[in-house]
Amino acid sequence: YRVYRSTTPGQGYQLLTTTPITTNYYVDKNVKAGTMYFYIVTAVDSSPRANESFRSEQATAILE
Repeated sequence: YRVYRSTTPGQGYQLLTTTPITTNYYVDKNVKAGTMYFYIVTAVDSSPRANESFRSEQATAILE
């Protein structure tokens, strides 16, 4: 999987996982308290070109 994050809903996503992760969870340790973050995930295969799926639905998180 590839995990992306933005501080603007629906746009401006930045790739967080330059190497695809193989777990079904991700801990984002680089966040600021009180900021709302928007995440999407894609699936990638192991082919040389790493085919990437469509984006997941957006999830929202905030560290209080």
